[in-house]
Amino acid sequence: MPMFRGDAARTGAFPGPVPATPRLRWRHRTGEAIHGSAAISEGLALVGSADGCLHAVDLATGSGRWRYETGGDVESSPAIHGSRVLVGGGDGALHALDLLSGRPCWRYPTGGFLFSSPLVVGSAVYVGSWDGALHAVDLDSGEPLWRFPTPERIEASPAFAAGVVYVPSLDAHLYALEAATGREIWRYRAGGWISATPAMSGGTVYFGASDGHVHAVDSEGRLCWKFFARTWLTSSLAVASGSLYGAGWTHGIFALRADDGSLLWRFETGGWVQSSPAVADGSLLCGCWDGHLHAIDAASGEERWRFRAEDAVFASPTLSDGLIVVGSLDASLYALE
Repeated sequence: MPMFRGDAARTGAFPGPVPATPRLRWRHRTGEAIHGSAAISEGLALVGSADGCLHAVDLATGSGRWRYETGGDVESSPAIHGSRVLVGGGDGALHALDLLSGRPCWRYPTGGFLFSSPLVVGSAVYVGSWDGALHAVDLDSGEPLWRFPTPERIEASPAFAAGVVYVPSLDAHLYALEAATGREIWRYRAGGWISATPAMSGGTVYFGASDGHVHAVDSEGRLCWKFFARTWLTSSLAVASGSLYGAGWTHGIFALRADDGSLLWRFETGGWVQSSPAVADGSLLCGCWDGHLHAIDAASGEERWRFRAEDAVFASPTLSDGLIVVGSLDASLYALE
């Protein structure tokens, strides 16, 4: 299901292939900067922009199909379920739209800005808000199912595995909630606020925090290990084939063993990294504030190629059938093949 980080477990793993020598297929300009990731379905790339709109772009040509005005900056990445698109708006509402036409289906208001990206599981949509709560909403009607409050804002996107929704808060806690009811199962406290979306794999939750550590927590809320990355960690981790990939504000991009957190390699970039890495076909793809999208060998940490945008690449790349789609603060969505 197309959504932020590729799946409900938020692994950041995508199917290949990844082009060996990419070329630009198209560039689509929106009105303002692009912070969020695109979601791809039915020949469309859906992406939000600081111009207040969700844009639907033809995947083959890069031409605009439709756009929907939310009433505020769209920094949330959309999710697609069948013929429906879900996206959080800067107006503090979760919007449900028809995929092909952009026609609004319903609007669910929260009490704060939505930086969090929607999670769709079954007939429910889950999204965090700057009002400090995780909201569960009925997919068909937009009616509230339950609401779980925390003491601080929620910027991260929730993850799901085995009937449990995992959501971090800026109160430095990771919460495990029963997906059907919102009942708290456990909470784990990190050493600083958590704005990064957790990644799930093999019953372990992986996430970074402002304490500079990558935390690995088991399904009972117990710490398995933590790795000191020497920097704030605000981007989400990717996990694939027994390895964990992350990036920090300083000290670039790194790979860890998922079982014990030992360092495998580190790649120094030319600027801050807030883009969340994506892994596919043996390559790690990650944007940087120096304006580059880097492709790195996932096993060795050696750079394979880089693509230069006209401004910082804050967004995380999305892949579909050999096409890489990524937005930039230069207000453009790029497609590479």
